[in-house]
Amino acid sequence: MDNREYWITAKHVLTGAKHPPYGSVAAKSVSLKLVNPGGEELEWIPVTLSVIDPGPDIDIAVLAAPQPLLTKPLPSPSTDSTGLI
Repeated sequence: MDNREYWITAKHVLTGAKHPPYGSVAAKSVSLKLVNPGGEELEWIPVTLSVIDPGPDIDIAVLAAPQPLLTKPLPSPSTDSTGLI
């Protein structure tokens, strides 16, 4: 585990594509404003995230934060079938 925090978004949000093909994200990083997930009130925080592009025909982009943005992250799911119904 690399102790990084990853954010997932639709690639068309970054490329502006209205329909397939969604293209590729050429930039190695993006600067965005995110709602502060730990804030008491609505607060936008600027953040620069690294972009991991899984491929040109996939409408998913993975963004990696330089340091954790969540002060109280959700627990990671179990890697086995524990708790499944």
